[in-house]
Amino acid sequence: MLVISGRVWAFDTKKPLAGALLDLWQVDHQGRYSVGNSDFKNRARLLTAEDGAYEFETIHPVPYQPNPQMWRSPHIHFIAQCNGYQRLISEMFFKDDPKQDVDWLFHPALVVPVERKEINGQPVEFAVFDIVLAADAGGNKMN
Repeated sequence: MLVISGRVWAFDTKKPLAGALLDLWQVDHQGRYSVGNSDFKNRARLLTAEDGAYEFETIHPVPYQPNPQMWRSPHIHFIAQCNGYQRLISEMFFKDDPKQDVDWLFHPALVVPVERKEINGQPVEFAVFDIVLAADAGGNKMN
């Protein structure tokens, strides 16, 4: 099990954003994505709490090969949006995971450390990923 937590922050005010919407998706343990029309495994939609906090449990994604010329290192996709802020589409990666050296979409600024613990005899991983949204001068609304 992997537990991801964090907060969504406003860049302009440096304050947490309550009610920010997060869409998350990742591959399963075999490196496959859900198609998303009737099978929603490894997908989530969350709203941040009053203090901008969010948390979800998932599996640690695996490396996969989307085509014979490319490898992807383990990552989780996300879209973060909040009224009055620019929508952010990005990924998060995990420190020391395989295939980062050959994943041309990998970016070291998006890497989070993973803390490993044993709880009730079971291995559990924890990572923190804060998200910062830029103000939108156009006043865009969430989709």
